[in-house]
Amino acid sequence: MTRARVWAEIKAIGWPVVLYDVSLLVALGMFLAAIFLSNPPNDPRDWAVVLAIAVSTLVGSTFGQAVSVLRVRSTLFFVGLTVSFWVCTYLLVQVGPMLPPEVALGLRILLFIGSIMAAGGFWSLRANRSMAATWPILMLSTGAIIVIAENRGDTVAWFAGNKHAIWSGLTIIVLVVTVVLQLGFLAARESHRVHRWRTAPVATEIVNERRDPIRPLRGCGTFVLLVGLVAFLTFTSAVVAPYLWRTGKGDRDGRNPGETVEQPEPSDTKPQPGDGPPFEMPDVTESMKRGVQATCALFTLVVLALLGLVAFGLPLRRQVLLQHLRNPMWPVPPSRRAHLHWRLAEIALGDAGIHRQPGETALDVARRGLAAHPELNLEALETAARIADRVAYGYALEPSDPDMIGRAAEMTYHAMWESLSEWERLKATYRML
Repeated sequence: MTRARVWAEIKAIGWPVVLYDVSLLVALGMFLAAIFLSNPPNDPRDWAVVLAIAVSTLVGSTFGQAVSVLRVRSTLFFVGLTVSFWVCTYLLVQVGPMLPPEVALGLRILLFIGSIMAAGGFWSLRANRSMAATWPILMLSTGAIIVIAENRGDTVAWFAGNKHAIWSGLTIIVLVVTVVLQLGFLAARESHRVHRWRTAPVATEIVNERRDPIRPLRGCGTFVLLVGLVAFLTFTSAVVAPYLWRTGKGDRDGRNPGETVEQPEPSDTKPQPGDGPPFEMPDVTESMKRGVQATCALFTLVVLALLGLVAFGLPLRRQVLLQHLRNPMWPVPPSRRAHLHWRLAEIALGDAGIHRQPGETALDVARRGLAAHPELNLEALETAARIADRVAYGYALEPSDPDMIGRAAEMTYHAMWESLSEWERLKATYRML
């Protein structure tokens, strides 16, 4: 990868990273400001909680983004995060009684909130996970709104039924700032997704010819649209959000709406001490022991299932994909069948370390493969590449071309596979396709 390409990747990923970190820091600042202005901490335990929340937010998010930039698989990341969480929880249970109460409390909060923030930071740079990444920001902003409302006494009217009494000038400002930051991050994440699409190996020549920089927001029209979207989301959130929590006593005895239950007649006799069944204290220790055993058994099953997925998931997916490329599982047109056969040849070249670069045609990849492995008989690869380019650019397709490219791709795959060492075959088996 050239220096210009590396710099372009850094600039493209810089927008979502910066905007997500700014959004998280602003949400954390609003939450901490609401705490300090309403009820400043004056107890060591309170300071431990505040410090643990701040540190876990910053460290967890930074760690998650760093792992995502390194392109660690999602399955591997969350398996490691889950195992680390349970191991640290077990160690904290064992060592906690020997630590000062403030330190033990801070470590618990650091472990719990740090895991959430790490997941959010990891999702912030993953495709199709942008909305999930906004959860930590919403959590901190919602906490700030609740703290402000409780300090002003607005929750009393809210519990009384006046749902919109929770909104005041300060809480509306927090809501508007949160919406603006969320939309800015989502716009930056979408720009990064477009950049990745334009620089992908299968991008068309027209897409790769465009070299204008990608920015999250463009022009006055986009700004006006963003302002309107902020106003709409703020208004709808302010109207709907207060009704998401029930403040009255729920109907939990299974009765139908409107059904009444007969109440027993009041008795004139006063209950005497000792009347009624004797009260028995439940065995809390035994209940906790059973709960821990059930949790450990469930956790063991989940870990075994994830390990099985890691061990057998990629090889199974590869075999199914190769079978589909050789013989499609459902009827496809001839042009699509030719494209599938060429994909088999590309997998064979990728197993040998020859990957398709942005803007390259199939013939370019084939020639690089022939140059890298002159000892192999890969003359059929160039024929398959020419057919694949004709299909890609919409040129005429001969009736015999799908079968010809299929045989050429199969010959290429077997030739490349036989040239690999045992270690290279193992890496190819677990390669993400």
